[in-house]
Amino acid sequence: MLFIKRAGQLQTTGDGTEYENAQGNFCYPVQSRRTGSRALSEFGFQRRNFLDKINYEEGTITIGGKIYQLLDDYFPTIDPKNPYQLSAEEEEIMNRLVKAFQSCEKLQRHMRFLLNKGSLYKIYNSNLLYHGCVPLNDDGSLRKVKIYGKSYQGRTLYDVMESYVRKGFLR
Repeated sequence: MLFIKRAGQLQTTGDGTEYENAQGNFCYPVQSRRTGSRALSEFGFQRRNFLDKINYEEGTITIGGKIYQLLDDYFPTIDPKNPYQLSAEEEEIMNRLVKAFQSCEKLQRHMRFLLNKGSLYKIYNSNLLYHGCVPLNDDGSLRKVKIYGKSYQGRTLYDVMESYVRKGFLR
């Protein structure tokens, strides 16, 4: 996350990407540098790309046309000319983490159990039991979520997510 000094009052960009932490600093979640631009656009995360908005020499960031001073401007692994490119060492670490995650026998056993015995939701004794959380709008209605360009909500959303979990695990 990037922490930005509060100069007066920060105006919201309206996209819900910023929030104020307990110390009164505004925090902007930053998308992982490893995530490709295809994935960023596919899931609507382009608005969270801030690394190219940093002036690395001055320790500032420009958001919504306003310049803010960074609390920490030490980014030893970021190339200012190509800020989203991982270094060779970072890429190796990410590849090892992915491989460890994918080949973890305990995780594989756990996932096989879940997929064989359970699902993302179950209706039992007229009660809805679900894994995770249900996306809701502010008024409590079911929120539509886009997955690969199509919108889903409620039970249909959970059915689609479960099908992708199963496809992803079994491929």
